[in-house]
Amino acid sequence: MIMSRKYLNEFIDDKDKILDFVDDISSTMAEYIKENSSSTFYLFYKFINHSDIPTFAKATEQNALEKNLLYYLSVDEMKELEIARNAPFETAHQSNIYINLKFYETLKLPKPRQEKYLLNDFKDVYLVNENIEYFKLEFTKKIFDKLNKKYNKYKAKDINLAKNDNFTPISVSVKVHGIGASEDADFHSLRANIFKGDLFCLLCEEKLDQKGKIFIILKKNPRFFTILDIANKAYEDYQQKQIQKITQIAKQKENIKENFNLDETITRKFQAKWRKMLSDEMMACLQKENEIICPFTWISADYAKVGTLFRASHIVGYAEAKDSEKFDINNGILLCANADALFDKHLISVDENKKLCFSFLLNDEILKSKLLLNQPIFTTILTDKRMEFMARHYAKFKELEKLRTNPNYDLLGELN
Repeated sequence: MIMSRKYLNEFIDDKDKILDFVDDISSTMAEYIKENSSSTFYLFYKFINHSDIPTFAKATEQNALEKNLLYYLSVDEMKELEIARNAPFETAHQSNIYINLKFYETLKLPKPRQEKYLLNDFKDVYLVNENIEYFKLEFTKKIFDKLNKKYNKYKAKDINLAKNDNFTPISVSVKVHGIGASEDADFHSLRANIFKGDLFCLLCEEKLDQKGKIFIILKKNPRFFTILDIANKAYEDYQQKQIQKITQIAKQKENIKENFNLDETITRKFQAKWRKMLSDEMMACLQKENEIICPFTWISADYAKVGTLFRASHIVGYAEAKDSEKFDINNGILLCANADALFDKHLISVDENKKLCFSFLLNDEILKSKLLLNQPIFTTILTDKRMEFMARHYAKFKELEKLRTNPNYDLLGELN
């Protein structure tokens, strides 16, 4: 896997890894890859950044945050972040989607800085219809409304998808800074609904003596679903299929009397993707590319380099959560190790006012300061649905606090 340092822009050429990647994004493409086993596949993907957003939907100068329409943040949230972190949001005039040069080299295409051309002259290009329902003006306006964005002058048309087919042919230009231009009518319309942090994939198929194909696959950032409080159907379907597969394997193992821990296997299968969703959601909220922060301490890190320092913490404990809640993104929060340990033990919690609360056992201001817990929470991540889970965490926190004051309570037993 190769990654550009400047852009979160990755490349996969192993078919099994490609399948694992697209399995929870597009069942259509997962089946297509399996059905075309003789083809060679390459996957290029990136999370849309500020530079990739069309000029009409982003700020191109400082102090114009209201123009960042295709951000999963309100203007107030952006202002608060700039002040809290003493770091302005990016500005850029570029209006193409940057694709790593590895893409052009692998497919033997002219490099974008050498000439401008239509990608379709070299490859057949298709949009994968799956998930496109979320990339329409109806849902874009719902996000705008939720975030109190002013969009009266926002003019965009929905792309007309091919009927009775999984794919829609689409024209895409290659320019100096990447792909996509205003003359690409359908692609330009589509880009009016792609937000910063959304996933953009180019799945390339090569067959001997045939013109290659490029499939554009889109996936909404988890932030989209947490803002609108709607289910991510593609991910739910993926979970259901995986549970069915694992359960079937468990039955086979049981028949031959082989040890098999069903719950542990399911946890291992979903934990990594669940953690990645929490990270993707956080990255969509911040100024720097590929950056994550702990919302309690504001400790930040480059996810690709040291993201493992952060923990995907269940708000309602895994053992206490219903099956449908165990890997619900709203039941998770990304924390640094120290904050995670305290949160997991209910020594800290978040009240209904989104304020951090401390156990009387942590009644030490110097300690709080050293742990970086003496500042306001990054509340943007505390959506309404996540706060419902947090209310249950806080209720348990208060319950344990009462028990901890009892001299006969086994405090060491609880905390060990």
